[in-house]
Amino acid sequence: MNSRRLLSAFSILSLCYFLASALHAAVVITPYSNDFSSSVADFTENDDPNWSLETGTYQYFTSLVNNPGSAMVTASDFGASYEDFVVSTTFEVTAKGSSGVFNWGMALLGNDEDPEDYILADLSSGGDFRLINVGGSGTGNDVNTTGSFSYALNTSYTLTATGTYVGSNLTLKLDITNGVSSNSITATAFDASTDYTGSAMGLRARSGSGSGGTTVQYDSFTIVPEPSTFALMAGFCLLGCVMFRRR
Repeated sequence: MNSRRLLSAFSILSLCYFLASALHAAVVITPYSNDFSSSVADFTENDDPNWSLETGTYQYFTSLVNNPGSAMVTASDFGASYEDFVVSTTFEVTAKGSSGVFNWGMALLGNDEDPEDYILADLSSGGDFRLINVGGSGTGNDVNTTGSFSYALNTSYTLTATGTYVGSNLTLKLDITNGVSSNSITATAFDASTDYTGSAMGLRARSGSGSGGTTVQYDSFTIVPEPSTFALMAGFCLLGCVMFRRR
């Protein structure tokens, strides 16, 4: 009888843990892609009043000063598994305050939906784009790389972050384009094993510390693990199609 009670209690606790985990962070299967044409249910911040599904876009709006917002998904097999990845988003800034520095982009390898330690890949209203660490400072795993790229309202930007591991040493490359010009920066290999072992990826925006808020609309977000493997698979599929047509 005691064994049955213990088993029942354990089952209930396990179910509660599972439900809490599911509510805490939505786990998505990779490769993952969302064009926000119909749903943002995967993102754990979709109940945040600062995020809303618009027509074909996922919009972040805040009128508050110095206010950050994130919308994250948990992509298993990342972080501590040290799996190569490509993460990309396309967004457009439609409004911004008159003063202060604003940022729009992605959060990589976060620990949860409101990450303390993560790598920020973003475009700044100050005229640059960055790969920087947030949290984890002073551990020897700091990331701080910037490049020049100006922004303009109502212009579409695409950010693409490519991560390549050798063991736990991670090299990150960030590409940016507005369809006319482009630039890239690289954070050379660093040991990611202490801080950047989370598997949460997503969108990140922050209003400036000066005057006014920000509105940014994301119209896509993709995660591709081990891109070289998927490229090889695509190549085999293409070769198979060619051979089939020849037969």
